[in-house]
Amino acid sequence: MAISFTCGTCNKPYKVDERFAGKKAACRACGAINQIPSGGGAVAPPPTTSRLPPAPVHARFPSVADPLQVTESDAIPFAEMDDDPADATAAGGTSFGDVTLAGSVEPAFDLAEDPAPPPPRATVRKAVAVPAPAPAPAPVRALPIDACPQCGSPLESGAVFCTGCGFNLKTGRKISTTVVDGGGAGDTPDEYAQYRPAPNPAMRKIARSLIIAGLAVSILPIFGLAWKPLLSLASYTPLLGALLAMVGAVMYFIDGAWQFALGGCGAMLAAIFILLTLGGRSDPPVVAAAPPPPPPPATLPTTMPDPGPKVVDLGGGKFSVRPPGPNDDPVDYWKPELQDNPPSIKAVVLGQLALVGEDFHEPAADLISESAADPDLRVRRAAIAALGVGKTEKSLGAALRALDDQDPATVRAAVKVLATYKDDAAIAPLANKYATVGESVLTALAGYPRTSHDKVAEAYKPLLTNGADAKTRVNLIGRLVQIDPANAGAALVSLLNDGDPVVRDTAIAFIGDLKYTPAADAIAERLREDPDVAAPALIHIGPPAETAAANKLQDTEPKVRLAALRVLAEVASLKSLPAIQTVAKDANFDVAMAARDVWRKLVPGALPPIEEALLDLTGEKDFQARALKTLKDLPVDEHQPLVARRLFQIIDQPAEAPLPALACDALLVWADKTTRDKMIDLLKPEADDAKRACAIRLAVEAKDPRALRPLCECLAQSRDLANVMDALQDFGTVSETYLMRLVSTGDTSVQTNAFKLLREIGTRRCYMVLTPLANNKNTDADTKKRAKETIIAINRRLNTAAATAHKAPPLPKPVPLPPINPANAQP
Repeated sequence: MAISFTCGTCNKPYKVDERFAGKKAACRACGAINQIPSGGGAVAPPPTTSRLPPAPVHARFPSVADPLQVTESDAIPFAEMDDDPADATAAGGTSFGDVTLAGSVEPAFDLAEDPAPPPPRATVRKAVAVPAPAPAPAPVRALPIDACPQCGSPLESGAVFCTGCGFNLKTGRKISTTVVDGGGAGDTPDEYAQYRPAPNPAMRKIARSLIIAGLAVSILPIFGLAWKPLLSLASYTPLLGALLAMVGAVMYFIDGAWQFALGGCGAMLAAIFILLTLGGRSDPPVVAAAPPPPPPPATLPTTMPDPGPKVVDLGGGKFSVRPPGPNDDPVDYWKPELQDNPPSIKAVVLGQLALVGEDFHEPAADLISESAADPDLRVRRAAIAALGVGKTEKSLGAALRALDDQDPATVRAAVKVLATYKDDAAIAPLANKYATVGESVLTALAGYPRTSHDKVAEAYKPLLTNGADAKTRVNLIGRLVQIDPANAGAALVSLLNDGDPVVRDTAIAFIGDLKYTPAADAIAERLREDPDVAAPALIHIGPPAETAAANKLQDTEPKVRLAALRVLAEVASLKSLPAIQTVAKDANFDVAMAARDVWRKLVPGALPPIEEALLDLTGEKDFQARALKTLKDLPVDEHQPLVARRLFQIIDQPAEAPLPALACDALLVWADKTTRDKMIDLLKPEADDAKRACAIRLAVEAKDPRALRPLCECLAQSRDLANVMDALQDFGTVSETYLMRLVSTGDTSVQTNAFKLLREIGTRRCYMVLTPLANNKNTDADTKKRAKETIIAINRRLNTAAATAHKAPPLPKPVPLPPINPANAQP
């Protein structure tokens, strides 16, 4: 719903949308701030800010006295205003003195006869309004004109404002404004624009001229380098150009044109860059010149002046040098200067000879060699240092002789020269200087080509075997391997038999790291004394060390065979399998076990447990014990006859403990009929007690009734009573028949053992023997008493709740046996 109201100052009518209710807005006619009513009333509250004076009435365009008929399309969407005009300005409004127009509100006048869009929004510094005209009787809409009635400037059809004088054709008022750049749509007007001075075209022109002049002056050295008359100014013009550009930039800053000021700063930086880049090139190279010769006497001709000496000592270690001309031979040019000159001059001349062209290298080297033995130290040092210019027979000899010089610096210089020559004749002399020169000798020898490696390796040997301490030799080995690994392996072979274990172990380890295969056999020989170092070295060498390691399997020392197997476990192939299989039966347990591990690694699935156990049964005690323990846990297979026979042999033949007991344990699993028959024979009284013990275990485990008779015979003869009585008790009631006979016939000790067993296993069937003994008048009192006690014990045992709860198993049928005569059974 639209809200209609009128300006409280000029009574101009407005209609706005209801969303602007309660907000403040500036009148477009007089600039007064009005409160938009909350309802649809047409009366506006009094303005809250000062008003501009009314504009004067123009004679040709009288002002509107009556309110216009404003439609909804003519409504102005006023911006919200605060009581403080400064806040309104911050919100985007335009300030007219103490009146603020909402900058975010666009004009809403839409006249059919004025199709032109409203002028762009601008930031206004100040505004001066003319007093308001007298009210007219009726509103009159302005008609299109061709010129401004105020200043006469031409106007386009439908124009509302005159851009020349600011006259409003619709209101008849003139507003004077100062327009600055308002930016794009949505930019915030500059509230400090009124304090900023107007641009100064003259100052800007001067600043622009200074910047252009600075650039031009800065570029001048580029042309000055080619134009000799300007060469002397080249060092100053870039600095002058930078100053001119800086002054121009400052003037632009003062005028407020910071964009152009930044351009001036860029020109200043460009001038500084030219100054820094070309400053070093602007001046010609200054060469220390010899002092001018004194003028010749008036009597002498002056057509050819003396050029002076070629080298002049300026003092302080500085010299002035006059180089040879382009057509001069530099060697012939400098040769006279090496004759009768001070040592310092000769040293400079030798340095100049080292700089000659490639075509003069060899002649220069020969000339320098003549000074290599000069008595003066400075000359000798300069000569040896300059010998690197070329290699000749003379220069090589001079460098070799310099190795024996008393001056260490000269010797080091000679080593460097010989390192560049790489002549085989210098290998041995260089190696001999290691004690005095140090690592530079190793560096020189390391630079020799591959064709000289054999000679270099031979030269290293004295270095490694001299009388130095072990620590120094170990450090030398490390440096040698680091600097020259190609020759180090051959040189370290000589240390494999060194008397110092630290040096020897270090050499072995480095040879392995270098994978020097020719040393495999020599390292294999060290498996006896240094197995912990030699074995890893052979492993590092890899497959080339297989043959050397396999040959050591025949060594008499178990630790050597064990170390060789350690190597073969990593590098062996099927080529070494026969030798490994032989060692798998080695008498040394550790060696045989290691060989079998290598065997299984080479042939997966080879040597199953049963075959390994059979192999161990033919070995020594440790192997047999291992095999017996293995057989006890293995299932019976087609190898049963062979295994049973071998186990019985261990029991029947004398053997160390615990082999018989272990064989008996295994035989409980692997025994066949033949073995059991043989074991019954071992139960006889005349058999060995140890063998009988194994036979008793087997008979009891198998519950073989054939064992009862020999057991009872042993009982009657008191042989191995503990094992025999335990076995008869384990047999249970099966042995009752034999015990009944021993009770009725036998001596007192035999009857006592028989009564004891019957108390544990006897049944009521034995009463037929016990009752007569208990009631017979002819029986002695002790026998009667034992018989009665036995009957009572059997009754008590058979009448217990546990015995009555379970049905007793049927008694076995008695086996007819020949009578046992205890008297005849005594040993």
